[in-house]
Amino acid sequence: MGPPIRRAGAWARRGVAAAVAAAWLAGATAAGADPAPGPAPGVRAVDPGPHGYFEFTAGPGASFRGGLVVTNTGPAPARYLLSAVPATTSPATGVSYGQPGTGGSGPAGWIALDAAAVDLAPGASTTVGFAVHVPAVLARRGDYVAGIAVAAPAPPAQPPGPGSGGTGFAISPTVRSVVAVVVHVPGPVAGGFAIGAASVSAVQGIEQVVDVPMRSVGDLMTRPQATFALGPCGAAPVLHATRQLDTFLPRDAIVYQWPLGDDVLREGCWGVRVCLGTGGQPQCAASQFAVTSAAQVTPIGGRPHWLGRPGPALPGQVERWAWVPLLGVVVLLLAALLRRRRADDGRGPGRHTPLPVSRA
Repeated sequence: MGPPIRRAGAWARRGVAAAVAAAWLAGATAAGADPAPGPAPGVRAVDPGPHGYFEFTAGPGASFRGGLVVTNTGPAPARYLLSAVPATTSPATGVSYGQPGTGGSGPAGWIALDAAAVDLAPGASTTVGFAVHVPAVLARRGDYVAGIAVAAPAPPAQPPGPGSGGTGFAISPTVRSVVAVVVHVPGPVAGGFAIGAASVSAVQGIEQVVDVPMRSVGDLMTRPQATFALGPCGAAPVLHATRQLDTFLPRDAIVYQWPLGDDVLREGCWGVRVCLGTGGQPQCAASQFAVTSAAQVTPIGGRPHWLGRPGPALPGQVERWAWVPLLGVVVLLLAALLRRRRADDGRGPGRHTPLPVSRA
């Protein structure tokens, strides 16, 4: 049994909440009278696993049932919509859940709910059953993850009022609660990660971020630890970091972002070594990338901490100041040539040394 599954980090939840709030406020301003979404529904697994969500152990072709309790936590009657949703690893690690109908033939497609909607009075609860059908043919054993979402859509938004000029718009935000469904399929499993070539990008012109592709080639949920060592090409690392990552789903891929804060990489060639694992012997990979002027930033404090001198340029890359030494050589040659011409001019007509005169 793998580590407990965890949702995407708190910063991600706050970001989503802020985006929803901003969108709702924008809609309310433009449309004039959008209703606020109600409170999130209460959802509780019936007979949950040790981590509080659904966990089942079943082989290919097996079927089993479960149930969840849905509670109206609001002050008014509400209709809640139920659906099976796919689970993926968020870019910051942790589990993120998709929208209904996007699961395809994955684990979300294994779940059949007894009801697609329930109507509840304030404070009332009901139990909704569901069935899980594991496909008879599975290419790999291990952990398969999906979720059951219970959503509380807001009442329909009001259309733009008179005098809006037809430019208003309306947004109906939806709040939902999701409980994970994890199926452990017994059998031989693999482990490990694959790490791709890193690159660098600038975030809003104030921070550099090292982007590292990561892919789980294993069959179990993990919470790996990542280590980073960054330095100019051909030189010792100048920056190190260790990160304890959150839940990483099996057979999933992300691009993990390592923010550098006030540290700023100068233009040129840089190399990074990334190691990823859950103990024992981690998987490591080294790659090089070019930092160009497009990746230069100014931190919010206005005082960047420049990291080292960059190494030699990558093949085909010309560094920004590579022409300066050549220009210096050209200037010296021109100066020497000018001095020689002036010396020649000083020996011109009327000033040259007279030739000796031969007398017969």
